[in-house]
Order: sequence, then C-alpha cells, then structure tokens
Amino acid sequence: MFSLEDVKFFLSNGTVKMMVIITNLGNISYLVKKENYNRKKAIEIFNNAVSMHNKGSNIRDYQKAVSHFLSICHEANIVYEDC
Repeated sequence: MFSLEDVKFFLSNGTVKMMVIITNLGNISYLVKKENYNRKKAIEIFNNAVSMHNKGSNIRDYQKAVSHFLSICHEANIVYEDC
C-alpha cells in the first residue's frame, strides 16, 4: 500500500505522472495523474488524510488515513489501482 509520504512525493512533484509499487509478493499498485488532474483538490484531499492521521493513535489510524486518500483521489482526477 502507498504511504502518506509516497502520496506527498507524488503530489509534490509535477513531473511525476505515475507511481508504481510492486511488493515482494508481486502485488502491484499504482497512481496516475490524468490529463485533467486537479492539484488543488488533490492537496485538499491529502491534507484531510494527514489530519486524520495526526488525530490517530496507532498504525490502524495511519492506514485509515491512507485508505481515505486512495478511496477519493479520483475526485482530483487521479487513478488509483490495486491489482
């Protein structure tokens, strides 16, 4: 799964259009900025996820924050796929 730091890197770098993670078990996940990518909306979603994480108290809360971002990143025209 992507981490909040992975997502931060992805959003912070305009030249990065795609990010792929391949686990040691062969699982593949990726994020892609579509042509009509909305950076402002993506940062808003990210900040909400970070806020969720900061209010949390354990690793489960961190995972919920990441899952929250990934579940609605399509609103900023980001494709998330977990194969």
